[in-house]
Amino acid sequence: MKKALSALLAAVMVLGLLALAPITAHAATLTANDAASLATALAAAGDNTIRLTADITYNDYIWISGTKTITLDLNGKILSVNNLVACTNGAKLLLANSSNGQFNVSYGDQQEDFTTVWASDAGSKLEVTNVNCTNSGASAVYVDFGGEVTVYGNATSTGSYINL
Repeated sequence: MKKALSALLAAVMVLGLLALAPITAHAATLTANDAASLATALAAAGDNTIRLTADITYNDYIWISGTKTITLDLNGKILSVNNLVACTNGAKLLLANSSNGQFNVSYGDQQEDFTTVWASDAGSKLEVTNVNCTNSGASAVYVDFGGEVTVYGNATSTGSYINL
């Protein structure tokens, strides 16, 4: 009887400790084959990997904020963003493999003076393949307050500047 009671008490203690353990969300792998599915994947809660299953042209901006981390698995595909891409407040937008596909960002809206790719605040990190800024009043790449941008290919700017 003592052995059974001891085993039961030990099991209750272990279960009690497990109840106190923090619950962490596991990263999901989401797929994107067009702009709409990419937008849905970018908006999904939690830290996720987004795997491209087709070349995608995305004309909306991408703005990741907070402690969210998104990893892009380009899967040999090309993601062309024709707008701004930013990570702020510790957010990360990373490439699973910078040599397996392309994440190209291009911006040329002459009405707005924004940065093409921007990482702001400590811990914010952004990785792209190529950046092209054709807005004479904007920066191609801008990093401030401890953010980090990695461009694996080319960063070009016509009549503008690159701030690092």
